[in-house]
Amino acid sequence: LYVLKDSTLHVKQCVLNIPKKSDVNWVKSMRIEQQFSQLDNGEWVLTHDDMWAEMSFPALIPNALVTRTTRLAEYKFDDIPRSLLRGKARTIEEANARIRDEEFWQRERPVELTKSEQNIDGLVDRIRRSKGFGVIMVGVKAFAENFIETSPTGEKSKVDIGPVNTIISHNFVDGYRFRGSARTMAALNPHLFWKGYGAYGTRSNRWYYGSEVTYAFNKKENSPFEYPMRNLVFSSERDVMSPSDKYLVNNKDNVFMSFRTQDVRQMYFYDRQQLSFVYESDWGLSVNAGVKTESNEVAGELHFQPVNGAPEVFKIRTTELSAGIRFCPGQTFVNTKQHRWPVNLDHPDLSLTHTMGVSGVLGGQYQLNLTELKLYKRQWLGSWGFVDFHANAAVQWNKVPFPLLIMPPANMTFMDNEVTFNLMNNMEFLTDRQLFVSASWDMNGKLLNRLPLLKKLKWREVLVCKGVWGTLSKENDGSLPDTQAPLLFPRGMTSVSDPYVEMGFGVENIFRLLRVDCIWRLTHRDPKPGQDVQNFAVNLSMHLKF
Repeated sequence: LYVLKDSTLHVKQCVLNIPKKSDVNWVKSMRIEQQFSQLDNGEWVLTHDDMWAEMSFPALIPNALVTRTTRLAEYKFDDIPRSLLRGKARTIEEANARIRDEEFWQRERPVELTKSEQNIDGLVDRIRRSKGFGVIMVGVKAFAENFIETSPTGEKSKVDIGPVNTIISHNFVDGYRFRGSARTMAALNPHLFWKGYGAYGTRSNRWYYGSEVTYAFNKKENSPFEYPMRNLVFSSERDVMSPSDKYLVNNKDNVFMSFRTQDVRQMYFYDRQQLSFVYESDWGLSVNAGVKTESNEVAGELHFQPVNGAPEVFKIRTTELSAGIRFCPGQTFVNTKQHRWPVNLDHPDLSLTHTMGVSGVLGGQYQLNLTELKLYKRQWLGSWGFVDFHANAAVQWNKVPFPLLIMPPANMTFMDNEVTFNLMNNMEFLTDRQLFVSASWDMNGKLLNRLPLLKKLKWREVLVCKGVWGTLSKENDGSLPDTQAPLLFPRGMTSVSDPYVEMGFGVENIFRLLRVDCIWRLTHRDPKPGQDVQNFAVNLSMHLKF
């Protein structure tokens, strides 16, 4: 710290460096310099905020120097009218603030580029013109972004081909499945977007499709999901899936989702049309509403068997109206080609949704009312890392067939997810009243980094515990001998009146990329007739963290 040698003792400048033996991934060294200046009114303010970071990558890749130069000016201390603060965010960011073209920076950049910085564009152009570079870049982008741009080099892409990892996949009904996908970007139209796919199953000999049209009321820079979303969306889709696929974080056609912890044979064909609207405010409140009509047809080893020996039903149809509200103050996002990722996790994320099924409208056969309340909160623990806490409560108020009951979030893949169960079978439990709780404690290497040999590996430990408890009313329990439920339960399916609990211990930051989790099933360990139970598993996933 550089402090003025007078009676004020104001800080004039400060210089910060990270320790030489820091456990921050890929950062070999970092330096931050801040300078403070005195305004005409006597106030001292931050005017320079510069950062240099030396990035150290694996062998064969040279180190890189990352710089950030920030200048702050035009400070004002006038009183702000209270009317401007009501219902507004503490910080308001322009939609395109993080995506600016070169013309903007040439006009607004407060510090001139150095000669070497000015030559970077020329270096990049020479690399682009080198033999074979275009092919290499297509491959790198396809791997990193999962999409292939169709525009000429240097221009914004109007149409992207992808996701690439969905070209080929596998499931029980289709066998091998081939899919082609594409989507439009804001360079074609900043308000109107389309994405869709066509797929073919080699075993089922069926063609599938999905098409989605989005109109964004606010202008987008690249993708329709940019924050804040104020979108009207219409989608139509005809495809096949398993009941547990709705809990997948990734696309169900992702090639890595083809590798399952168990053979999922209970699936269904669906034909779905949906119109929805979502409005996100600038300060964390969002609302959504929609109408959906969908038919589900049995596939694989799934059966819809009515009670009292009536003939088997092969298809059911529903018409649903939904509305929801979500509140997460101060949340901001970083956009990628596929998703947007929240970067401010300090505030709780609370959402409430209600879905109403209407009988006799657009072919709907059932009345239903499903209410869902979800809470997410990250609790920071200083040097002990952080805890991610999830709590979800759901109630199905009506008498409905088992596909419309509440199924605990089961995960049939080898990819770990803190809000799904890894050792629960597909459709093993059903409820009409359910409470799900999950806690994941990332210790950030607090224990492993104190062991003499493991310390050099920079591994980090994670503890996970999750459980679900629910009840099932007699009118919906299709497993009872004298049941009055609309459909009988498939063999091995029961309620979860006794809590189901899983616990896991994970090690992440292996090779700065991989995470391995050992997971134990603590309850419901004895198999019921018609089912197999797995009480232990080892899961692998990829986590990029600094």
